[in-house]
Amino acid sequence: MKEERTQILWLLQKNNLTQTWLINRLADKGIEICKTNLSDILRGVRRNETSEKVITASLEILEDYEKWSKGS
Repeated sequence: MKEERTQILWLLQKNNLTQTWLINRLADKGIEICKTNLSDILRGVRRNETSEKVITASLEILEDYEKWSKGS
């Protein structure tokens, strides 16, 4: 799970995206989360079923963004 959290942070930075941007995209997928909770999840402080959903959805969102930004 640490690798996934690190990958999310790296992809956000690589693409000049903010955690607020990610929170909005998660909301589009029906996952409501506040800045504090997302930060806790990405730092590994919060670990539960919701955390796993957030991490999985975040990776999907960022992978889709990467494909879109490359014109695929």
